Amino acid sequence: MTEALGREVGGRQRIEDLERPQLDDRSYRIITLPNQLEVLLIHEAGTDKASAALDVNVGSFSDAPDMPGIAHAVEHLLFMGTEKYPEENAYNQYLTRHGGYSNAFTASTSTNYYFELSYPSSTPTSSQAASPDVSQTNLAESKDESPLWGGLDRFGQFFISPLFLEDTVDRELKAVDSENKKNLQNDTWRMHQLNKALANPEHPYNHFSTGSYKTLHDEPIARGVKIRDEFIKFHSTHYSANRMKLVVLGRESLDTLEAWVEEIFAKVPNKDLGQNRWDMPVYTENELLTQTFARPVLESRSLELQFAYRDEERFYESHPSRYLSHLLGHEGPGSILALIKAKGWANGLGAGGSTLCPGSGLFTVNIKLTEEGLKNYKEVAKLVFQYIGLMRDQPPQEWVVEEQMRISEVEFRFKQKSPPSRTASGLAGIMQRPYDRKMLLSGPAIIKKFDSELISEAMSYLRPDNFRMTIISQDFPGGWDQKEKWYGTEHKVEKIPEDFLAEIKQAFESKSRPAELHFPHRNEFIPTRLEVEKKDVEQPTKEPKLIRHDDNVRIWWKKDDQFWVPKANVHIYFRTPITNVTARITLLCTLYRELVNDALVEYSYDA
Repeated sequence: MTEALGREVGGRQRIEDLERPQLDDRSYRIITLPNQLEVLLIHEAGTDKASAALDVNVGSFSDAPDMPGIAHAVEHLLFMGTEKYPEENAYNQYLTRHGGYSNAFTASTSTNYYFELSYPSSTPTSSQAASPDVSQTNLAESKDESPLWGGLDRFGQFFISPLFLEDTVDRELKAVDSENKKNLQNDTWRMHQLNKALANPEHPYNHFSTGSYKTLHDEPIARGVKIRDEFIKFHSTHYSANRMKLVVLGRESLDTLEAWVEEIFAKVPNKDLGQNRWDMPVYTENELLTQTFARPVLESRSLELQFAYRDEERFYESHPSRYLSHLLGHEGPGSILALIKAKGWANGLGAGGSTLCPGSGLFTVNIKLTEEGLKNYKEVAKLVFQYIGLMRDQPPQEWVVEEQMRISEVEFRFKQKSPPSRTASGLAGIMQRPYDRKMLLSGPAIIKKFDSELISEAMSYLRPDNFRMTIISQDFPGGWDQKEKWYGTEHKVEKIPEDFLAEIKQAFESKSRPAELHFPHRNEFIPTRLEVEKKDVEQPTKEPKLIRHDDNVRIWWKKDDQFWVPKANVHIYFRTPITNVTARITLLCTLYRELVNDALVEYSYDA
């Protein structure tokens, strides 16, 4: 990895040579346009695809309270014609002609737009295309030769002069409504909305965000609202160049891409808007220490413990929540999951922190319960708090973080390139976070240092007075007495009984814990020798070679003589002629395979 190079050209600061994976042969440049729109340019000489993405720091958390879903609706309507390209399908028709597509999504604090298209097979990849010194004449010629220019020009107009055509509004609102309806019976969406609905009513996390025809059309019109005017107002109020991050990836040189981007995107209005922040608790004392029994559509059983947490975006060098999630979510000997699986109470566990928005976050432990586990959900919850107590009683373990650092460095060093549109869309979103710009690629992936103080602060949020609990099952003897407003999820919410809270506090504070609960052993599978003996070959081998063949085993082997990375894949197949003789034998073989996989989890988890 190399340090970022910053150089000033024509009064503009350029940042190049970002920390990047060993296999990444792309070139990068970060610039900021005069209107404060920050841009990441990516040159990839051999690519047959080009892509661009723009992320705006406004999303559903900025919805008007009386028009939930308005940010999502504006996302849809921006595709429907601009002053320069007034035909409503001009953008998509252009992309289709060039083997491309577009998409967008509205998140809590951002809206992300992106497209991808194909270069014609005849487009040259000459040294001129890759050269940083390209004359204005050649730039003009390359515009005609490259489909990327036309895509960028049409794309950029969304943020300069969208039309919000009157005759497209109703159709796009019905498209939003269709998205909402397809999620109504999806348990992931239903439980997510239930969690939101039971959060602090003053926090935007509490609100319905997808939108529907009713919230965006029927109800506003009934109040005398001119809905098209509201969409235009939302765009005018919240869309500003200084809130936008643009990524462009193509085979053109960085200088060519920079010239194109400035010509188009410097026209985006800058309103000098501040970053959106919500410095308020996602749960108050009214929402904490509650237990919710929720009924899913499909049969499932789970226990979820949710802790009010902090926004950790500025702690990108140490990622303290990853220490917590590593220990709580471990599946090897000594872990919560190993113990509750041995008791027959669970078959899966996940744990992790998430930033909801600048200003607040959540930390969640989710356990997939068996039928016996559902009966003993209180004992499962107490075991989680016993392990949290174990973590609290010991100072943050530097060796644990050192292992995480080594693994994250190896994974990043040998990470494969992502496809163009995934790269552009993902990086545009990452640019909204406060990373050192040289770490835009490495920051989300690598843990760079051990910070005992930040880990201890993170641990302080995992307390018996700072959580709430959700039990999801189709079986609940007490009955459900409420329905969530938007998805109709049946549930019952109540304060956790005092006697149960006392048991949880006792489990958290007690020094007497099951011997089966302990910190994980040191990981013996972390690689230390990563050098590869690279040899020049005239022609890489195309297929594996049979190196052993007898009555008991056949072994096929293929050396990586193309990419030369220290990775190996081992596939072992046990073959028998009776596998599919009858339905019963097929089922028994499937069960046996699953039992073997389950039995190997504790041993192989570190690998």
